[in-house]
Amino acid sequence: MKELIFGTHCLLALLIISSGCTKDPSKPGVAGLVTEFGTDKPINNASVYGIDCEGEPLGSISCFRTDSTHTNADGYYSMPKEPAWVVAHASGYWAADHLAPVLHKKELATNVSLYPFAWLKVTIRNESGAYAISSSEINTIFPLQQVS
Repeated sequence: MKELIFGTHCLLALLIISSGCTKDPSKPGVAGLVTEFGTDKPINNASVYGIDCEGEPLGSISCFRTDSTHTNADGYYSMPKEPAWVVAHASGYWAADHLAPVLHKKELATNVSLYPFAWLKVTIRNESGAYAISSSEINTIFPLQQVS
């Protein structure tokens, strides 16, 4: 009798555990948005890569790309496999210097922000009549032309 009860409990435990491990095939492994840092404007046609790593805890670690996709016009992407990290690249934006971790079992959405290229245009106007300026940080003398 004890064997029958024990066997029933084991079978019931197996059924509960296996039913909790099934994944809904209609949902992606990971999904999210790629946006511009600061403005949160969506970036279309950005390349998004799934990254996984393997190795020893205190030894060598090798990382590799598991999946790749592109964002749509709204900056949205999805990948069928669930990677450990997500990284994105887009034209006109600096390469991401960090990997966005995928939150396992809690939230399978990862948003990535990219920094846009920025340019600074500086115009120096010589209104004092000086012949040159110097900078102690650069240790260079810049000759000035008189602007009329």
